[in-house]
Amino acid sequence: MAISAKDLSRLIDIIYAAAMNPDHWSDFLRACRPHIRHGRVVLHAHDVEHGDNFAMRHVDYPEECVNAYREHFAALNPFPAVGSVQQAPGRAYVQDELVPVDALRNTEYYEDFLRRWGLEASISANLHTDTQVRTSLSVQGPRQTFPDVVDDWVELIGLLAPHLERAAQIAKVTNNQVVREHAYEAALDTLRHGVFLTNLRARVLHCNRAARQELDRGDAMMRVHRGQLELLHRHNDRRLQRALYDLLSGAGVASGRFSAFPLCNQQGQPAYAVYVMPWTLPSDRQAWSQALFSVPEPLALIFLCRVGASGITGAELLRELFGWTPAESRLALALANGDTVASFARRCHVSVNTARSQLQSVLRKSGLTRQSELIQQVVHALGIVADDG
Repeated sequence: MAISAKDLSRLIDIIYAAAMNPDHWSDFLRACRPHIRHGRVVLHAHDVEHGDNFAMRHVDYPEECVNAYREHFAALNPFPAVGSVQQAPGRAYVQDELVPVDALRNTEYYEDFLRRWGLEASISANLHTDTQVRTSLSVQGPRQTFPDVVDDWVELIGLLAPHLERAAQIAKVTNNQVVREHAYEAALDTLRHGVFLTNLRARVLHCNRAARQELDRGDAMMRVHRGQLELLHRHNDRRLQRALYDLLSGAGVASGRFSAFPLCNQQGQPAYAVYVMPWTLPSDRQAWSQALFSVPEPLALIFLCRVGASGITGAELLRELFGWTPAESRLALALANGDTVASFARRCHVSVNTARSQLQSVLRKSGLTRQSELIQQVVHALGIVADDG
């Protein structure tokens, strides 16, 4: 056997570390070096359709060789297109199985690149099944040494390939999760009110910039303790816990309703309006939610709206609270102020049918069925923050 059980275990540990942190892929390749006699090891992703090598990790490849491949020979490489179709993930292949050596020798890719850099022989393993992108681990070396090392290379790649396949899947999910998480945080940071995303027990999963600023105020009204949002007056904290329980258990999530109460300061004066709302997604995005936050349970958005805050209209507040469009928010506010759908349509220079469609959209998004329920919800929301208008 070319590698001991201890060395193999170390390589596998590095593979899974690299799945979570790409910086470790170079550590993995360096750790492979002592076990690759007369060869070089490379990990790369190749765009099959466009012939671009858009990601590469390697050891012992001269920089001139790497640059030549990226700039010219990646587009001439016949293996990605063939391998992405014929090569099953997790299995080691000798390159002759994919492209016969006699046919390869008649190509510019062989004469001017592989032969020049002593890479005529290789063993590779495909790491996933995407036909557009071929990610592979390869060991390459001179053909004259190939008979002496082929068995060792096949054995090593064969042992590592299943773990590399799993690591590639983990890395893909992790990378997508990080991208989505950053995008979601950026969206929350655009809101002018403090927003916490919590679970049933008020464990904070995310909070936006405005919420962090409120926590930093140090006015002894709220804190995050051991990852859990706490309102420091016992009465207020009980109200928060009750609101979370009522909304996130049973029918509360499906109803789309919200709970609201004032958060008073030490002088007993309302300082914030606290809104607790179920965070719901269409059914086809539930898996996205669970993958992103790693919690298979209902979540809630907790808005902190400072009483007397200036610079935001009632319609803008409704838009932030309920996710309505600007037009839908203006319509809901107008109805709460005693307007009718027809008069709102005339004032906004839209057709009555358009206004009615907006109303139906608002009701659907809110989980309501009647206009009177919508008006009650708007009055309740804006009544707590009366100075916001």
